[in-house]
Amino acid sequence: MEHNTGKKLTKQQVEILKKLYDNKEEEILSGVKILRENGGDFSIVPLMEIYFNTPYPEVRNTIGYLFSDIKDNKLENIISGNILKYLNNQYLNIFLSKLWQSTLKFSDLSVFVELFIKGDDKTALEAITIIEQSSADARNEDKKNAIELLNQNMEKLDNEFKRHLAVDLLNYLNN
Repeated sequence: MEHNTGKKLTKQQVEILKKLYDNKEEEILSGVKILRENGGDFSIVPLMEIYFNTPYPEVRNTIGYLFSDIKDNKLENIISGNILKYLNNQYLNIFLSKLWQSTLKFSDLSVFVELFIKGDDKTALEAITIIEQSSADARNEDKKNAIELLNQNMEKLDNEFKRHLAVDLLNYLNN
């Protein structure tokens, strides 16, 4: 079994993934507990998938708290590279709040600008928080791309609230 990084998984990692993909809530929680203690970038994509698709609120909450505790900024690319597929998920805004609570710095601001543009008001608010939190450490090129994407989509913003937020965000990114 291989992970999307192309690295071969260890037997322990395979066993953890089996727990995560089990249908029993207690097995999933057991796998999350092991990951909380041992970490592992191999688990980020599966954890996101389970977070957004599990029928168990306790599993979602436990995974959410795990993401809010992530401090390893090397994981930000894995997270931002996989988050757009959950754009229409009812739990996206809560997940985004866990990400900004983690204080991870995301280099690809455009992903979060896209979530801001296409998401509902709650998602937009959480996305803007991540953008503001990450922009101080972002490269000028990444800021420029985010500004350009936002400017190109201003007319697509579906309400006055998001338009006001977008203007504030543009001012913030331009300074």
